[in-house]
Amino acid sequence: MKLVTFVIGTPLGAFSRVGVLRGDRVVDVNIAYARWLSDHGESQPRRLADAQVPPDMAAFLEGGSSAMAAARRALDHMATLGPAPQGPSGETIVHS
Repeated sequence: MKLVTFVIGTPLGAFSRVGVLRGDRVVDVNIAYARWLSDHGESQPRRLADAQVPPDMAAFLEGGSSAMAAARRALDHMATLGPAPQGPSGETIVHS
């Protein structure tokens, strides 16, 4: 798993996020994990995803093996969802 930091633009400005490189695309692991949590019945998937798979690289790395394991679960789940999965609130998960 190759971790990357990528930047997305929003109406509030640009934000850096943790991603995993998959071919020529980047998977946002925080949103992917939120989707996994939502699909497994979690009532507050974004809040829990932010704690377990933080969107910030330094915080993600501080999470150690538990953050990596959660990210792997999310990536495995993404493989079952088709080419354009979305987060629990319609967020983009896979970026070109």
